[in-house]
Amino acid sequence: MKKIVLLTAVMMMAAASAFAAGGAATGTIDFANAGLTVVSSGDAKNIGKLSASVGLGYTGGATGYGIVTQHQKGTKAFATTFDSTAIFSKDVTTGAGASISASDSSAFGGWTAM
Repeated sequence: MKKIVLLTAVMMMAAASAFAAGGAATGTIDFANAGLTVVSSGDAKNIGKLSASVGLGYTGGATGYGIVTQHQKGTKAFATTFDSTAIFSKDVTTGAGASISASDSSAFGGWTAM
């Protein structure tokens, strides 16, 4: 299920401005937004829906994006960036929102490629 959520989020991130809700611009997961429906900011069409207690954090700019997902009670976070062909995982503290530090593959020091 985590992979499906992450892959859905990857597809939604064709443009960094695609999100109206669902995470902080700093790349840190905000569990207050867990379970929200992700919509395009332009026309408010549904793009996807986060599962209950799953948070999404993203960081982006004019040339790329990075996203991270984590279940609130989970001990692993999953992430990818626009220039990476892998999904990365990292052990995290339960309940503490994971973060991604950059919008490119330089963000994955200390992460494990799947």
